[in-house]
Amino acid sequence: VLEEDFDAGEDMVSNVRDSAYALLVAALNPESDPSWDEEIELSIVLCSDDHIQALNRQWRGKDAPTDVLSFVQDSSDSGS
Repeated sequence: VLEEDFDAGEDMVSNVRDSAYALLVAALNPESDPSWDEEIELSIVLCSDDHIQALNRQWRGKDAPTDVLSFVQDSSDSGS
């Protein structure tokens, strides 16, 4: 996997994490059930067009940048 350094700052990272979590909770618990306590995990990569193009080429065989790539996380691969 390619890696690029990006200094987003702690506040930006915290805001993205909190917003992503709130969106996932709203999607997975639309009734706002207070007893809901499912564990969720989300990884977000903010990157350049060159980086996402390389990932798109590697994983989808499409040699072009794209707005979003998503991958299923198989819980059986987590080692637990």
